Amino acid sequence: MEYIIGLMAAVAVGLFASVIGFDKDRSFYPVVLTVIGTLYLLFAAMANSTDSLVAEAIPALVFVAMAALGFRKTPWLVVAGLALHGVFDFFHHAVIANRCPCMVAGLVSCLRCRCCCLLSRADFYSEDCACGLIGSPGGLPSRLHHTSRAAD
Repeated sequence: MEYIIGLMAAVAVGLFASVIGFDKDRSFYPVVLTVIGTLYLLFAAMANSTDSLVAEAIPALVFVAMAALGFRKTPWLVVAGLALHGVFDFFHHAVIANRCPCMVAGLVSCLRCRCCCLLSRADFYSEDCACGLIGSPGGLPSRLHHTSRAAD
């Protein structure tokens, strides 16, 4: 299911970029590839694991390097990087053990939970989250979650 969602998201971003005209700027797809690379770091940080962060830094650096070199030298490196991203995601679970809450609960469940939390204005990491998939922050620094909703 997550592969279908990923493929649909890729097609949607590509079509949207073409219709709006974003893809006319040659920096668009290198920036997309850079963001993809940094998302691996985000998921590792969400897993609250130094080992995952170090392991995810390698593919992140590869994707960012391919984006930069592709922008400077040849756009085919960016095309190869975007294709490599799809292939890497297919084998990611076998190469890097990343226990991100999103990966544990599944992408669809995580997105549903995040949407529930946004709609209910609950803190993502609080037990007030409407669907309860994420639960407590589990050792996250206190600055990453709110203990009261008075500021809302």
